[in-house]
Amino acid sequence: MRNRLLLLLLCLAYFSCSQEQESREFAVMSNHANGTSKQVYILNGQSEPVMEVVFFESGDTMKVTEMKDSLYHGQSWQRDATGQIVASATFSAGKLDGVVRSFSNDIVTAEKEYDNDVPKRVTHFYNNGAKSYEIMIEDGNEKSFKSWYDNGVVEESYFFDGLAKGWYKSSQKKWEGSMSGGLEHGTWIWWDENGNQIREILYAAGDTIEDRILDSAAVQALDEQE
Repeated sequence: MRNRLLLLLLCLAYFSCSQEQESREFAVMSNHANGTSKQVYILNGQSEPVMEVVFFESGDTMKVTEMKDSLYHGQSWQRDATGQIVASATFSAGKLDGVVRSFSNDIVTAEKEYDNDVPKRVTHFYNNGAKSYEIMIEDGNEKSFKSWYDNGVVEESYFFDGLAKGWYKSSQKKWEGSMSGGLEHGTWIWWDENGNQIREILYAAGDTIEDRILDSAAVQALDEQE
């Protein structure tokens, strides 16, 4: 893995300053309006490309992707006009397979995991690298959701068909209920930060059937916070 990554990064540097002519080593597939190369296939003496390199109009490298049998296969890296890496991905036979990452100032801001081009997980991060929220996906459907405060305490955790819970930043339970088909269903209970029950709502497929408020002042304060 490290050797492949090194090869990709070397290409980012080498092909940014060496595009004089087409040869058996590479083939220019398209150009920008100003005549500079836009898309180049690296042949490395082979009949089929082993890598694709995409350039900005300035000539700087924008994207490098490994290839096999004329399909994306292996590592892919993309950077912005300042040279910062902004995205990485892994392909297998032309399909996303593994984790796609987004970066900002060398920090991972988001991940999306794929299995044979099918999304399995979406995760977003705070600037400090801690998780912000995560969605698990199964058979193309969202199955569960979990979010965290910036101090690492779980904020919400629920299954789109199953139990749902929420917490205050202090870790005190905030609410609890259940969901069906991604909608609130059944009895949901809210507590204040001292653990006192302040509200109870009965839902049916997302619709409110009954709303029982036990502490109106606490409920109002909670609504204002949200």
